Amino acid sequence: MELQRQQMLGRGCRAVRDHEHQRAEAAPRQPCGGGIAADDCVLFMWATYPKMQEALDLIEAWGFKYKSIAFQWIKQNRSGNGYFFGLGRWTRGNTEPCLIAIKGKPKRISAGVGQLVFSPLRRHSQKPAEVRDKIVELMGDLPRIELFAREAAPGWDVWGNEAPTPEVKDAPVDSVELVGKEETHEPDNQRDPAPQL
Repeated sequence: MELQRQQMLGRGCRAVRDHEHQRAEAAPRQPCGGGIAADDCVLFMWATYPKMQEALDLIEAWGFKYKSIAFQWIKQNRSGNGYFFGLGRWTRGNTEPCLIAIKGKPKRISAGVGQLVFSPLRRHSQKPAEVRDKIVELMGDLPRIELFAREAAPGWDVWGNEAPTPEVKDAPVDSVELVGKEETHEPDNQRDPAPQL
């Protein structure tokens, strides 16, 4: 049983070529299980239906309580003029859920955020950027981090083996918190640990 590094859960055989994988047993040792989550916070986790049980187990292992489906991505084809349909083992799937789980008693800011997201497919495993905006609208402008990120987004810290390194020019080294790749003189150039929020 394996979980894809991008947003925790994989999709399809192409993921084997495009992403490193991790064993599900190692996932609880990842960042949310390691203490970066505040006492009162919300976890938004992309999942796939075939791996739903693993997603729910991971939510519990990280100390969160599953609440609902936050967003349901209705996948349009790349041109945006039709819908994408996967091969599927039982039926030809289209949607991908983003689960919502809580720790403590976080407060929702807006009751007007809709669950459905109609958005075209992008590169493999890249999720719709508008979901980040919906999360901020729902929860407010709070500290937030995207784990296993593939791209940077304004207002978000990012962490993961594909996360971009922020560009900082003419800044003292000790004043910059790197959340992507740490530049070192060590031969293996290891990644930064997850930032503390």
